[in-house]
Amino acid sequence: MKLALVPASSRLHYGSDLQTGRPLRFPLVSVRNVYVFPGIPSLLERAFEGLQHLFSNPRQSFYSAELFVDADEAALAPALTRAQRALGGAVSLGSYPDWLANYHRVRLVLDSDCPARLDRARHALLEALPPGSVVTLVTDPVAVAPAEVYQLAESDTPLGQKVASALRTIEVALDQYLADQVCVGFNGGKDCTALLHLYYAALKR
Repeated sequence: MKLALVPASSRLHYGSDLQTGRPLRFPLVSVRNVYVFPGIPSLLERAFEGLQHLFSNPRQSFYSAELFVDADEAALAPALTRAQRALGGAVSLGSYPDWLANYHRVRLVLDSDCPARLDRARHALLEALPPGSVVTLVTDPVAVAPAEVYQLAESDTPLGQKVASALRTIEVALDQYLADQVCVGFNGGKDCTALLHLYYAALKR
């Protein structure tokens, strides 16, 4: 079955999967300096990775910086517009909403061929964004969960006091019984999910 008609002068480039080392199952089609990439994002990424030798230039380097912002993109639009105007063409700025992240709502990406310009642009953008809106990217929430739960328990806020009381109850249970003697009921609801987080924090502390 034919999936596409291409000019007779086309070249087919089969890259390699970086994870398995095997050739990719689909080719990248090119005619002179025009390359046709797959439209599926995951395949596009694999094509770039597996055929990077076609596009890399050892005499040219690019640098990137990311900022993660806990604010709606619409609220950031005026600041981003001013920043993009100030940057001119020396540094490019991209804004990407993230609907699935729990810690941030927008990822901002700065790209430049000059690390000094990139650093200046990053600092200028930090000053232009709403105070307190830039957050640290949490790549492994589970790893930092125990520390954050106990930090909340020690905050002396109304919620922190409730968390501290619950943790004391769990700690008493863990003092009296081994971990494999404790049963935590979980049915997917909100209450048991909160309990599971608290139990994990107490167990890992």
